[in-house]
Amino acid sequence: MRAASLLLLGLLSCATAKARDKMEQLQEAVEGYNEAYRWKNFERAASFLPNDQRAAFVATYEDDDKSLHVEDCQVLKIDMDGADAAAVTVRIRFMLLPSVTVETRKVVQHWHRVNESWLLETEDNSIRVIDAGATPKNPDAFGGTDGQPNDDTEQQIQVTDPQGNVIRNQTTEDEPFPTDSPE
Repeated sequence: MRAASLLLLGLLSCATAKARDKMEQLQEAVEGYNEAYRWKNFERAASFLPNDQRAAFVATYEDDDKSLHVEDCQVLKIDMDGADAAAVTVRIRFMLLPSVTVETRKVVQHWHRVNESWLLETEDNSIRVIDAGATPKNPDAFGGTDGQPNDDTEQQIQVTDPQGNVIRNQTTEDEPFPTDSPE
């Protein structure tokens, strides 16, 4: 009887430890995403989304670098839906320039645990609506491509000045860019 009680106690403590680990992982993911979002690190924030949503997320937010100012993100409530799903209510205080009014919005983030990682799959009442067909200006910046050129396509290289004006376009088939060093 005593051995059975100890075995049961051991199994319960293991189950409790696993549940605590999942909650800690969820907390780290929620904090990581919302901190990255708050500080406009949209590429890092996208890493908390499923792969098929990352490019559209970055494309939607990349032009908000100057107009969206998030003052604060505060987790208000976490509702677990089984062991591998959660609805997280977050209050976001933000400004969208040119307005100088601080707005407050409650969003509900739907997180799912996939392959030992928590992913943000949807967000109700989001500040921006994600355009699923949008592509970011630089998909390589967040791992949107494998970074390897496709052998049967040319790579386009664009040189811009600090204001974003195109100075020169070049394909990999063209001659190399001129350098300042003598040959």
